[in-house]
Amino acid sequence: MDAALREIAELRTLEDIQAAFSMEKARLEGFVSAFHAAMDDGLAGREGRCLQMIPTYTDCPKGNERGRFLALDFGGTNLRVVLYRLQESGIELDRCLKCTINSSEPSGAVLFDTLASQIKALLEQAPAVPTEERIPLGFTFSFPVQQTSICSGTLIHWTKEFVAAGVIDHDVVALLQSALARVGIPATRVPVTAIANDTVGTLMCGCYEDPTVNSGVIFGTGTNACYVERVAAIQRPGFTLGGYTSPQMIVNMEWGGFASFDAEGREAFSNAFDRLVALKSADPSTFHFEKKVSGRYLGLIAIEVLAAAHRNGLLQPRWVPRVDAEDDAVLQRLASLAPRFGFDSVEMLRGAAQEQFDSNHMARIVEDTEPGLPTTAAVLQVFWRKEEEGGAVTVPVYSEEQLRAVQALCRAIIVRSARLFALALTALAVRMRDSIRAAKVTFAIDGSLFRKEALVRREVRAFMDACLPQYGVPLDAVALVESDDGSGKGAAIIAATAAAQ
Repeated sequence: MDAALREIAELRTLEDIQAAFSMEKARLEGFVSAFHAAMDDGLAGREGRCLQMIPTYTDCPKGNERGRFLALDFGGTNLRVVLYRLQESGIELDRCLKCTINSSEPSGAVLFDTLASQIKALLEQAPAVPTEERIPLGFTFSFPVQQTSICSGTLIHWTKEFVAAGVIDHDVVALLQSALARVGIPATRVPVTAIANDTVGTLMCGCYEDPTVNSGVIFGTGTNACYVERVAAIQRPGFTLGGYTSPQMIVNMEWGGFASFDAEGREAFSNAFDRLVALKSADPSTFHFEKKVSGRYLGLIAIEVLAAAHRNGLLQPRWVPRVDAEDDAVLQRLASLAPRFGFDSVEMLRGAAQEQFDSNHMARIVEDTEPGLPTTAAVLQVFWRKEEEGGAVTVPVYSEEQLRAVQALCRAIIVRSARLFALALTALAVRMRDSIRAAKVTFAIDGSLFRKEALVRREVRAFMDACLPQYGVPLDAVALVESDDGSGKGAAIIAATAAAQ
C-alpha cells in the first residue's frame, strides 16, 4: 500500500491523475494477447489461471420450451424469486418477490435458509399454483462455481464482499435443496434442476428472443461474460461430459478475475489507484479486472482519486459548516437528487456514508451541464465532508473551475472502465470468430452500467469499433443488444431446458 501511496503522491497536476486512466495503443495490443492466453489457460485448466473458464453443461435454448418455472436470482445483495410461465406467445411473469441480503452474514446455513424462506413466501403468495404442481427452479448463482453437471456446482470462492462460512467447496444446489426441505418444500415439489450465473441467464434470455446471440455479458455492480465454445476445446483435467451430447457448450469465463502481471509482479493494466483499492478490498489478490471496471468499485476508485487531489493540493475548496452551505437552493437540489440515488428524503441522502459513493453518483456528476454545475456541487457536499474538532461537520465549497476538474476526473474513470470492457468484448469476439467460426457475434448485455448510462454505451461501442478492424473483424460482424432481466427470465429458461433433457 505504501508503494501505491508514494506513486500517487508524485502526481503533481490534475492532468497527471487523468493520464493514469488513459489507454495507450501498446497496452491495448498487450491486453488482447494476454486475454487470449488467459482463455487458453482456463480451458486447459492450468494451475494459476486467472480466467476460470467453467463448463456449464448448458447449450442455447431451442425456443420451444413451455411450462411454469421458478427463478432464484442471487447475484449480490439484491435477491429475487420469480415465477414465470413460458408460452408460445413469450415469457410471462406470474409473480415476483424481492428482498435484500446481508453480504456480511457469517453463516452459510442462515444465508441459504433466507433464500429458501423467500421461495416459500412467493409460493404462498401465488394461490393460483396448485400445491401438488411440480415447479422446476433455475438457480442464478452469480459467484464462481465449479460445475460438474447442469444441476450441481461447488463454490470456488466468494466475491462482492460476501463472507458466509460453510459454502466454499460445497455444492450450492445441494445446500439450497436442503434449505428448501428445512422450510417444508420437498424436492418433489420444487426441484433445483439447473444452476447458472447471471451471464449464462443473460445469454439464454437473449438467445430465446434472438437466435444470433452467442454470448451473455454483465456490466453493472460486477462484470462477467460467458460464450458458446466447442466442447472439444475444453481440455480441463477431470472434465467429463456426463451424458451431455451437444458439440458446443456455454462456458462461464469469470472474466472479472482477468489479470496479467509484469516482471515486477504488478498487474500490468492497473494504476496506483487500482492497486490501492484492491489492497483495501476483502481479497486483494483476485478479480483485478472487476475492480477496475465494475460499478461496485468505480466509486471507491473515485474516492481515492479525489482524496489524492485534495492531499496533493490540486483541489482546495473552502470548508464551511454544513448548515451554512445548505441554503434553499442546495436543499432544493438535494431533494431532486434523492430519488435518483434511491433515497426517499434529503435526510436519508445526507446520511449516506462516503463508501456508498458509486458509479451512479459519478454519472450524475459527468452529466451535469447546468451553469455553475449545481448537481456536482450538491453531490460533493453530501459525500465529501469532514468532521472537525468538537464534532462539527463541514462540507466543501468549490469554484466552478474546480467542479469541472472533479467532473473531468470522474469522466476519466468511467471512460477507462468502458474502454476496458470494450477491449474484453473485442478479445472475446476475435476468439469466437476463430473458435466456433461465428459469422456474427452478438453480445446480450445486462447490468446497470451498460443499460442506464448513455456515456458508457457510447464509449463501449465507439472504442470497440476502433479496435475490431485491427484484428480483421468487420464492424457489422459484432452486435451489442441489451438484455432485460436475463438473470431472472434466463434462469427460468435454463430450468426449462434442463427439464426437457
